[in-house]
Amino acid sequence: MENDKNLKLSSEDELLICCSNTWIDPETMSKIVSLVSEDLDWNYIIQLASRHRLKPLLYRNINLICPDMVPENVLCELKEYFNANVRKNLLMTGELIKILELLKAYGIDAIPYKGPSLALLAYENLALREFNDLDIFIFKKDVLKTKKLMKSNKYSLYFLNDPKPESHYINTQREYKFINDINGIMVEMHWRFQGISDNFIDQKSLKNIEINRRNTLRFSNEDLLLILCTHSANHNWISLSWISDIAQFIQNQNINWPYVLDKANTYEIKKILCINLYLVKYLFNIKIPQDILERLSYEYSVKDISLNIIKQIFEQHDINLAKEALIQFRIRDNWINGIKFCLWRAFSPTSLEWDTLQLPEILYPLYYIYRPIRLLIYGARFKPKE
Repeated sequence: MENDKNLKLSSEDELLICCSNTWIDPETMSKIVSLVSEDLDWNYIIQLASRHRLKPLLYRNINLICPDMVPENVLCELKEYFNANVRKNLLMTGELIKILELLKAYGIDAIPYKGPSLALLAYENLALREFNDLDIFIFKKDVLKTKKLMKSNKYSLYFLNDPKPESHYINTQREYKFINDINGIMVEMHWRFQGISDNFIDQKSLKNIEINRRNTLRFSNEDLLLILCTHSANHNWISLSWISDIAQFIQNQNINWPYVLDKANTYEIKKILCINLYLVKYLFNIKIPQDILERLSYEYSVKDISLNIIKQIFEQHDINLAKEALIQFRIRDNWINGIKFCLWRAFSPTSLEWDTLQLPEILYPLYYIYRPIRLLIYGARFKPKE
């Protein structure tokens, strides 16, 4: 991690950052040994790693580098968690395969893009990433067919009731959440990505990935990188694991950087891309092409925002509505997009509004009033989400 006189992190914070990577160079290894030799608050470290879903990586690295220097009870706890995470990931991978085969049998193109798929692409090891649900992308034309198939195969909607009117829901929302009636596994079926235009994904750009000896579709490296960047941005970078995902993905996959920049420009998410790349360079010293690095400083606010994000990551405070709005405004490519996104975020109903208030079709516009009212009453509570 680079040093900045304006950024003060504890030894515990620095240890988690150093261990949030599979590529440990000699300098980082020495730093890990030096940090572990200090009188650390291991309860805080485990709590922090749990909050950021990085316990598997923390265990993997300290167990490889300096297991004898770590308190025995701490190493034992992390080992038990690591093994439990392996079992859970294998169970969920098997469930993913069954769902993909079901959809394929009915002619539905389904693209897993986080969960097991990202663990393999970014970490090359299913055991090193935590995930609690399965994220699958489908095309909008297949939403109703997919919903019917899931419900007929022991999956229930996460909603208390079916959203009505359904046509409005599909046109304005981005996902259906399902829960397996038998094992409780949650599956999210997405047909759009928040903050990105509906035509972002081109079927011709899809690639293949082998999961559990079965070939399935996946996004191109460039599209997935941008999807990961916008996901972390839309959730205000509250989880260090999301930045680690991007860092690992860049290290283990070939990226067509000119294409990434062109597409980021086209869809007006260039600043979001730059912030994410600044974060992975600053925190994990990831090698980024020089011409790309030069573009990272195209605007002073990229560095300023990035350092504030790092401070925020290690604070344990909820992000209030005003702070969220300011962050979302500042990370947009221009002030017009910033205002548009903040207004959309404030007034556009989400699945929470659809689920907590059942309105007849004729009263559908009232959701746009209910959304800001609910936000003002309950505020924004952001928790890391897969």
